[in-house]
Amino acid sequence: MMGLTDRFPGMQLENHVTANFTDVTEMTCSIKCFLIDMCQSYNYNETTRFCQASTSTRFQHIIDFHNKSGVTYVGTKNKCVPGACPSDKICRPDFTSDSFRCIDAFAMEFLRTEIYSLVGKPTCMVKIKTVVLLSTTSTFLYRLFCHRFVVNAKEPCAEAPCQNEGLCANLPDYSDYTCTCKKGFTGKNCEKEMTACDSQPCANGGACKATAEQPGYTCACLSGFEGDACQNKVRTGHNCSLHFLNKSISNYIELKSPISSPLQQYTISLWFKISLTVDNGQIFLTFLFISNEKGQAFALMFGKSTSVKLMGFGGGEISNSEILPSTMDFDGNWHHLTLTYDNKASVLYRNGAVDIKKTLFGSDLPIISGGNITIGRNPGDHRSSLIDHIAGLNIYDVVLDQSAIMQLFVGGCAATGIIRQAPLVSWYNITARPPQGAIQADCSMDCA
Repeated sequence: MMGLTDRFPGMQLENHVTANFTDVTEMTCSIKCFLIDMCQSYNYNETTRFCQASTSTRFQHIIDFHNKSGVTYVGTKNKCVPGACPSDKICRPDFTSDSFRCIDAFAMEFLRTEIYSLVGKPTCMVKIKTVVLLSTTSTFLYRLFCHRFVVNAKEPCAEAPCQNEGLCANLPDYSDYTCTCKKGFTGKNCEKEMTACDSQPCANGGACKATAEQPGYTCACLSGFEGDACQNKVRTGHNCSLHFLNKSISNYIELKSPISSPLQQYTISLWFKISLTVDNGQIFLTFLFISNEKGQAFALMFGKSTSVKLMGFGGGEISNSEILPSTMDFDGNWHHLTLTYDNKASVLYRNGAVDIKKTLFGSDLPIISGGNITIGRNPGDHRSSLIDHIAGLNIYDVVLDQSAIMQLFVGGCAATGIIRQAPLVSWYNITARPPQGAIQADCSMDCA
């Protein structure tokens, strides 16, 4: 059994170093020497934590044994003494039989250069296992592992980088290490205590924050999503349509005073999907009703296959109205409608293209008079309440040109962001209000 018992502080053996190891403890240094087949002694500097493994001892080469402050020599006592082998051979102790054998100097140099040069390479393990050293006196197979001959390097796991009782494992080529962490810890070095957020519970891009209360986290959801884990689309928002489940004056959404003054020019853009049979277009559905405290009002109403109806009210009475014949059907498909007014004429666009252009009666034309906005009903007409789906209703205080209107159509009901003009009243603002009656937000469909 190899015993490193010959210890001399303040001394070192020079000229026989077979491997260097940096930043190691003396215990690690002695283990390194034990693992190296040819090591018989080592020099260790406790201050610099530098280790040198040597192929000889002070007994074999007393001429190379010198004083060195801060360094401790530790070697074996064995049968390799001066004169044990011829000058062209190297003495190798056999600690099992308490004897020695003489190795060709050529074989020793091959071991130092050829085998060491394989360290850190993918072929290292394969090649070293098949290295056969031939000499005139002996033939033997060195059963070695690459990491036992790392020159001027240290094993990645030598300094126990894994924290919190994690288990360290060197990579096969000893270029790095991996830590197997105990339950409850994570990170490269198991340095991070796991929280509920490590399982990434927040869906749809939500940001997770660990908490002390169960379930151990909260999610900050991106716009358009809700739920404990942001797993649901919001029930309202510019990508959601509103489904009016039945025709009732009790079903509506109301905004208080979003328009402060009358609009002499405007653009109204909206999407609808209606499957409805009405009597020859005589029954109208109210999409938009705007009124103020003076009793002035504006209504946008649709009749089946026949018309879009604009109505103006003054003092509670109908003061003027216009019928714009339209080719739209309530056919159960999504349609885009845009209405513009520039103080001279109204233009009705159907799915991005001009449908009707009509010069109206100047000051008699119904204007948007400012005040409250109601979606889905005309308070004065129970028969004209809306049914089925509406989405993407936006009101602009300018007249959009046909190019912008086509962009709104092509972009779908969420396309307000692709034109430079921001709406005065947006669908996002409308759907942020709580609906009244039998109305459901349907966020599963895109009305493009």
